Amino acid sequence: AYIGAVGVNTNASLNISYVNTFSNVVAITHAHGRKAVICITDGDGSPDNNGNLVNICSSAAARSTLITNILEFCQKYNFDGVDFDWEFPPASAEPSFIFMLTPLRAATPPGFLISAAVMYGTPTLASAPVDWFYIMAYVFDLQQCANEVNTWLSSGAASSKLVLGMGLYGQASSGGQIGYAQVIGTNNIDPSLDFYDGVTFMGINTVKQLTKYVYD
Repeated sequence: AYIGAVGVNTNASLNISYVNTFSNVVAITHAHGRKAVICITDGDGSPDNNGNLVNICSSAAARSTLITNILEFCQKYNFDGVDFDWEFPPASAEPSFIFMLTPLRAATPPGFLISAAVMYGTPTLASAPVDWFYIMAYVFDLQQCANEVNTWLSSGAASSKLVLGMGLYGQASSGGQIGYAQVIGTNNIDPSLDFYDGVTFMGINTVKQLTKYVYD
């Protein structure tokens, strides 16, 4: 189970100001025989890793500090793994990301989970020592999703390591985003539609097609 997120500060420490809110959820997760995973994001907990995380990965000393802090955090709060929200640094940052992940993997105990939320597949990222990649294919077209998966496969990633994400929200023509429940529920529209009143989203038929594609 993925339980919240903590940000990376400029000094490679973790922003844990609200981590105590996770304690009960971690305990419940373990009580149900599941592992608890924390997401590592940029400094303020937002999904924008073009800042602190990229800079830290580019420095050997900072990478070592970050790894130590992650391991200590997971041990202290009983987390069983980490997920890195890697969206969307330039390709030039990818080798440094691997340089951080490799010793992190070596320092973790058996069964510790490491994953990364990513988008575009490259041979460098595909070589990352992770348990799986979450492909953020938050588009509303089956062929586009398939193209992104094929890019990862052609880059050398094992299909068993690929998890395809779906965007359960609506993309307004004005550029804004609307929650899926709001799109469907508020307007009480046909859930099989993929477009309504200027908002594009994944209707139930498209979700079924995407699920079938993943299974096939």
